[in-house]
Amino acid sequence: MDFLRRLFTRNAAPNRPARLVPALPDLPEWFGRDEGLPYPHWERIGDWIADHVEAGDFAEGYNHAVRLWLTKLADAAGPGLNLSESTHFILLSPFESNGRKWTLKILENARRTIHDALGTLAWSDAWGKQVVLIMDHEPYNLYISYYFPGDYMGRSAGVMITGGGYAHIAAQAPPKQNFSDTPLIRTLAHELTHNALCQLGLPRWLDESLAMSFEDRLAGSEISIADRLGASFEAIGTRALLREFASWWTEERLQGFWSGTLWNSEDDEQAFCYEMSRILFRILSQTTHQAPERFRRFISDAQICDGGEASAQEHLGLSLGEAAAEFLGEGEWEPQSSRW
Repeated sequence: MDFLRRLFTRNAAPNRPARLVPALPDLPEWFGRDEGLPYPHWERIGDWIADHVEAGDFAEGYNHAVRLWLTKLADAAGPGLNLSESTHFILLSPFESNGRKWTLKILENARRTIHDALGTLAWSDAWGKQVVLIMDHEPYNLYISYYFPGDYMGRSAGVMITGGGYAHIAAQAPPKQNFSDTPLIRTLAHELTHNALCQLGLPRWLDESLAMSFEDRLAGSEISIADRLGASFEAIGTRALLREFASWWTEERLQGFWSGTLWNSEDDEQAFCYEMSRILFRILSQTTHQAPERFRRFISDAQICDGGEASAQEHLGLSLGEAAAEFLGEGEWEPQSSRW
């Protein structure tokens, strides 16, 4: 993980104490309902804040709106959800006091690590605190279905939601409210990375590779490749597994990987996409091991429209196809946006 530590410049911004802002009214037109759950109309709320709150206090105005929303959500989603806060987060969870404190501590530590590393690439908190929802399986699935109607969510343990006007994170509570559960730490770290990078509009593979790198760093370990790819691979040795994994990829499939379309497929194909992202991240980071600022510029300029190919050529001095060929062997592996 030394590469991640050296990859980005440090950019810590001082916290500014919030001033008193006008109390927000509870206007019926601010919230819609779906399956009994409240969903804010952030454009309308934002208009009211712009008209009634000083520009320098917008963040605290949005914090008030978030508290109003999450109080309604806690009432609607069933008993047991509790609201709590820290310096940078507002958390809604089923945990008791110790669990809420522990979770907020984990979130603050993860945010500090991510923002210290990403520097100016990370999204600021100008529009209020980050919102994290942790819910049991059924209300979690019900809640995210509003933002992903008909989408195949697969083995989703958490998701970073950008739709609706206020980016936030939703995650499934661990069994028996084991708030120190390592998978929950991984999920929160992963989604917080997405949240920090969401304004860049990165290609899906690059966004996921960075999220997995910070996830491993903050969890303190990396999940085995067999576990990452699923139960059907557990009996296969690592070398044989990698050979089978490499043989699965075709030029057509890799185009779907670069464009992002393959990521919306079935669980196994999603798992293969995640694993390919890990491999490419390692290959690319090794090429810039002595010059991490080049990798940082690559991330900053990578575009969805070409899978990051132009940025890789400009800042890394190689095609993404060349990087893929180091693992897959010869082939036309480079992103070809004309085929998308």
